[in-house]
Amino acid sequence: MKEVEKASQKRNIPNDTGNVAQDGSRLKHLLKEQSTELDSQKRELSIYKDQIMSMQKENDELRRQLEDFEKLSQHQIGRAHV
Repeated sequence: MKEVEKASQKRNIPNDTGNVAQDGSRLKHLLKEQSTELDSQKRELSIYKDQIMSMQKENDELRRQLEDFEKLSQHQIGRAHV
């Protein structure tokens, strides 16, 4: 038992069960906070991904419309020269 106490003292590990219980409670609380924060960030990431996908679709549609407009303009310019 003395070896465990010596090892605990070397590593600055408290061997008092009250401190261990407080540390355990504190760590559980910290873990819960971190878990909640992670869940929140995952939801934000999902929202941002959805926004990016929506913007990419909108960008693709606008690109198609621009290509159609350019084709139409070229066709009208070609007819004007005839």
